[in-house]
Amino acid sequence: MFVKAIKDSASFTKQLRTIHRTYGSKEVHKSASTLIVINKDGWLLTAKHVAQNFQLANALNKRYGEYKADLDSGQSTAEELKEKYKYRPGMPIQFKNQFYNVFKGTPKRVQFITHDTLDLALIHIEGGVEMLTNEYPLFSETEVEPGMMLCKLGYPFSEYSTIAYDPVKDDILFTKEGHHQSPYFPLEGMVTRKVGNQQNVIGFEMSTPGIKGQSGGPVFDEQGVVYGMQSATRSHDLDLRMKKQIMTQDGPAENTSYAFLNVGIVISSKQIIQFMRDKDVQFRSI
Repeated sequence: MFVKAIKDSASFTKQLRTIHRTYGSKEVHKSASTLIVINKDGWLLTAKHVAQNFQLANALNKRYGEYKADLDSGQSTAEELKEKYKYRPGMPIQFKNQFYNVFKGTPKRVQFITHDTLDLALIHIEGGVEMLTNEYPLFSETEVEPGMMLCKLGYPFSEYSTIAYDPVKDDILFTKEGHHQSPYFPLEGMVTRKVGNQQNVIGFEMSTPGIKGQSGGPVFDEQGVVYGMQSATRSHDLDLRMKKQIMTQDGPAENTSYAFLNVGIVISSKQIIQFMRDKDVQFRSI
């Protein structure tokens, strides 16, 4: 049903890779999220909470740089600086992002524009780059209706291993060595309800959840027309309680399980189109 649409959408659905390290650890943690290339001029679309990873990275890395400078000065002990910077085990201290297979070259500037109220963001890769696709999304000017079958596409599973910790520089980094590929993952679902009110529909709900990492990815029909962008997952309590007696080291105990339905929340293409028009971004629509 979605075979051709997935192949076509994969050409403009790109990956943002993110790595981080926590205080007291040298282990590099990895994740991914999703970007949509809108046009040849370097405009990308994603979720606001994905774009905010860059702000988080700047703040954390600046703070850790100050911590290392204080430590190297020898005027304070590591324990004293731990209290000064309020660092605790498990707290992120370094954070880095990588646009993967999005463009070639080094941009002169990367601009971020976030929506005032919705989970939407535009990213502009400016100057000195060549976008690595010549296929772009076709956005729908019409609303979805409950009962439509659509497909989500994104990067929920971080299978790449091109990461490392440099003990000399005490730094985390992306490398050229390791497994580079981290395949996209499609997930179909039915439109169940619209989100918003009769005067202002901001999005819609789908019968399947958006898997973490698919945020910022396109949601399209079998022709590949984009009706929205994956934003979040909500859990509905089904009001079902299942009680079962289990055996523990201390003897029999009663265990209660709770049933939830996880659904996907998608920002409507009409909201995306209005946002792009407001910012004078060129796009295709039908």
